[in-house]
Amino acid sequence: MGVPRLPGLEPGDDASAAESDFVKTTEESPQASDEAIRWVDPEPASPASEHGGVLTEGQRERWREAGFALVDGLLPEGLVAEAKAVAEETFPLLTREERERVADFGSRGSMEFPTGRPPVDTITLHPRMLAAVAELLAVPVREIRLTQSDLWPKFGRGQQAGGAYDNTDQRIHVDYPNHTLTHPPRWESPEAVEIILYFDAVEDCGGSTAVVPREGPDDPAYRWPIVDIPGVGDIEWVNDRGEADRQLGRVAPDVERFATENL
Repeated sequence: MGVPRLPGLEPGDDASAAESDFVKTTEESPQASDEAIRWVDPEPASPASEHGGVLTEGQRERWREAGFALVDGLLPEGLVAEAKAVAEETFPLLTREERERVADFGSRGSMEFPTGRPPVDTITLHPRMLAAVAELLAVPVREIRLTQSDLWPKFGRGQQAGGAYDNTDQRIHVDYPNHTLTHPPRWESPEAVEIILYFDAVEDCGGSTAVVPREGPDDPAYRWPIVDIPGVGDIEWVNDRGEADRQLGRVAPDVERFATENL
């Protein structure tokens, strides 16, 4: 998992495929060479048992303080393998020409819960998945609600066919305002947990997610309320990192300066 303190998302987001066979390649990150990346290795979840937590205390504390935790072994390996087989059947490999036309992410509703595919739906409602969320929010499992669960692929591309809304080099962002009806609460009172489950090793195909770890309660990158992002107030929503930087420079130079200095 890439963890930069500077702009840029999903370093090395490229999976190259020939006409018929998958080819592993190593390509340069879209980030500038001076943007340091720290790679974080996952830590194992607590083993399955009738008693005790699913996450370790260290993982829960890292989520509460830094805003993320990288966890391995949360779900049974057999179940993950079955769900991966469903994904490979649903999303076959594309040719290079076909990949260049994919400018967005998501399954367009085809693999949103409930999918009717037992391995995928079982993961969404797996007791260990629900228990992990409940532990992080410090509430009983019966009090949590699912807002979205979707399965989709990422395809490496050389061009950005989607322009300002392209997902190839996505800007650092928070899922607000698109995932909430109101402004998110203060850091000390979280109301939601977002989970990304990988079915392929990023060491092989790229596409890793980057995060900005919170560095204490006075970290300016996490100042509240959240008003320094595209899509909020008078700042138009865009997805592409470069276009977001250019737009902020034109319409919100103070926000651009904040992002440059703190992200």
